[in-house]
Amino acid sequence: MYYSHARFALEDGLNSLGFKDNDIVLIPDYICEAVLQPFICLNIRIIFYKIDESFCVLKNSLETQIKENDQIKAIMMVHFFGQPADIDWFRYITKKYNLYLIEDNAHGFGGVVDGKLLGKFGDIGISSPRKIINCQHGGILYLGDQKYLMKSSMHKANIFLTISSILKQGLSYSPLIKEILRKLLRKKIIFSEPEDLVENYIYQTKVDFLSNFLLKKAENQSYINKIAINRRIQWNILMDVTEKLGGQRVFNNIHDTSCPWAYPFYVNDWNKREELIFELKKMGYECFSWPALPKYNDTIELDLRNRWKRLICISLKN
Repeated sequence: MYYSHARFALEDGLNSLGFKDNDIVLIPDYICEAVLQPFICLNIRIIFYKIDESFCVLKNSLETQIKENDQIKAIMMVHFFGQPADIDWFRYITKKYNLYLIEDNAHGFGGVVDGKLLGKFGDIGISSPRKIINCQHGGILYLGDQKYLMKSSMHKANIFLTISSILKQGLSYSPLIKEILRKLLRKKIIFSEPEDLVENYIYQTKVDFLSNFLLKKAENQSYINKIAINRRIQWNILMDVTEKLGGQRVFNNIHDTSCPWAYPFYVNDWNKREELIFELKKMGYECFSWPALPKYNDTIELDLRNRWKRLICISLKN
């Protein structure tokens, strides 16, 4: 059985680790606020660690945080946009200080490193196949290298979400119809502030029948490998396209066995951002902002907000 969303898989995984009151988990500071929900629900404290503009951990800074706080019990390692983090270093540092390693692979379902699926390197790991195979539902929890049988309580499947899943899957194969609908509905494809992206709380629901069918299909690794190859090809094309338009790479190169969720790049300033989005839309690309940043002491730090405004993401297709 699959979770409706990876955040509920994460909640079950955190429960399995047996955190106590005042235990702390270190999480990267540039992260989607939805990731925090399971920690908040379980009263687990969070401290953010710094990552640079290439989404790499500042290792000395993180290790200093560990040394200064003996209540830290775990570190979350995130494979941003499906690109593997420095797995060896995270495993080394968590072993050195006897900490749990929580692996967030929500952006890279199907990606592999040294023959092993991303999501299976931590003490617990999550993956979000729905982001890759374009269905409404689908989250996975791994305990070590074993898939975990879901135990969370569920709400009934919503017929409107089932219909939405069917339409979403159909539109992924019909880009022309998708673009026509976008124009008719005047869908907003970009946001001006991180707060615009914050979602209402969602509940764990039963996976709809179409999502379940697609998830079962995705259990065939050769099928996912074909999707991953296609996405990596698109990534390399977009790297050239955006650089010709003045964009800047987030990652120097794509990992050769990753399965990327989307292609990210930076622009110099806000005016350039809007100009590039307009040009990319004319070329048929779907742009979006990411993520809904969490608030730090009820505010979003200026450097993170500025990074958010410079970051553009482009959807990849299967």
